[in-house]
Amino acid sequence: MDQELFTQLTDDFERNYLGTRNYVNKLKLHRSPMEVRTAVLREVNDDIVRFQSIPTLIDIDPDDRSYGYATTKINEIWRADKRLKNLYQAVQIYCTKRSRDIIELAPFIAEYRAMNRVFNRVQHSIRISNKRKMAKKFELERRETFDKPYLKAFLQGGADFGQIARILGSLPSVRMVNVTDQKSGKRDLTIYPHKAYDL
Repeated sequence: MDQELFTQLTDDFERNYLGTRNYVNKLKLHRSPMEVRTAVLREVNDDIVRFQSIPTLIDIDPDDRSYGYATTKINEIWRADKRLKNLYQAVQIYCTKRSRDIIELAPFIAEYRAMNRVFNRVQHSIRISNKRKMAKKFELERRETFDKPYLKAFLQGGADFGQIARILGSLPSVRMVNVTDQKSGKRDLTIYPHKAYDL
């Protein structure tokens, strides 16, 4: 077992983890991809918790007479020394300290790492998706009338314009907020700043 094989095992486990769950295809077909992502995230989390409790990954520290997880100890070794170039080196150090067989342990650590990478990847896609949804809730446009700047706020349909106007109006930088009914039937907000503030 060497670093190259460890990396290859991790990559293979990651690919197979999502492949056996048909993740990519489910995302394409499902009407609500967020439901698929959330379900997979829960599933991966449950798998991680279960996996780190298998006998091979239990850590027993004879000096401290403590019981824990090998994955936690390896992570502590990795985080404590930035001279380590890769996780495999942390696994080697752990195996030396605990007199463990790296050939037996490394594949389990590679699989555990792969599950963590899948978890982080799916969690990241959820965050990105949520940011996109949040970004679509409103748009701002800077305008001027007689050299006096103001903002137009275009809100997503169904917004409570009156409530939002009251909240914005309570800000120290805002002089006044009007709810504007357009000829098209749409509404927006016109926000005027106090003189002391720039737009």
